Amino acid sequence: ATHVGAITQSAGKITTDQLLASSNGSIELGYQVFANSVDLQTTAGSIHLTTFSPTTHVVRATAAAGDVSLIHHGSALALGQVAASGTAGITSYGSILDDNGSGVANVAAPIISLASQGGSASALAISADIVSPGGQVTAIVSNETPPAYGGIHLESLGASGPASLTLRDQSATGGDIFFRHQGNLTLSGYTIATDHGSAILGATGDLNLGGGSFRTSGGAAVTTPGNLTVNGTNTVSGDLTLTAAEQMIVVGALDCSGR
Repeated sequence: ATHVGAITQSAGKITTDQLLASSNGSIELGYQVFANSVDLQTTAGSIHLTTFSPTTHVVRATAAAGDVSLIHHGSALALGQVAASGTAGITSYGSILDDNGSGVANVAAPIISLASQGGSASALAISADIVSPGGQVTAIVSNETPPAYGGIHLESLGASGPASLTLRDQSATGGDIFFRHQGNLTLSGYTIATDHGSAILGATGDLNLGGGSFRTSGGAAVTTPGNLTVNGTNTVSGDLTLTAAEQMIVVGALDCSGR
């Protein structure tokens, strides 16, 4: 459907193999949508979609001048291209997965929020390529539907990485966390925590930690082929390994008293 103005689902159920909608206003599909794939775009306004299919492939959900909100009541939400000028909020009762190949952005927005209630034994709970230069990125795996399998894998693309990073995995098993930015990464604040797993934070360029916290059961590693600079106050609960191929400069504090 292509419409000049808003597209709104006020009630009822939409069942289709492919759902396509284009608008110069908001797209509100917040009731029961059963679709194998969706392709939504708007030049003005926000997108709100709630899906109930076991697996939904989001080919595209782009809001050039608004937010994107995706809520999935199924086992897997597979992301193609999601982009917002404000917030991209994505919630799945199952996994959130990369559906367009490695090195191609799945989610691009100043504020990115990814939430999963856990994946399957053979899949990560959250896996995506993201773009959020100087922005705020949050990825959380909860344990609301045990046995929940966890795991967070985020590749950050773009000229610079996010300034704020929160990664938390509360799943009962498989809760390893991986985050890497392709280039230089400067974090003004970060929180990385997993109840049952390890964590890796890295960059392919220089890495600057501005203060934050690690809490892991399997240890954490910070790694870069460039320079590593530690500023601010950084608290650690669990083992921590710092690796830099070039200089390592600790200006701030590393508090390992929680180890």
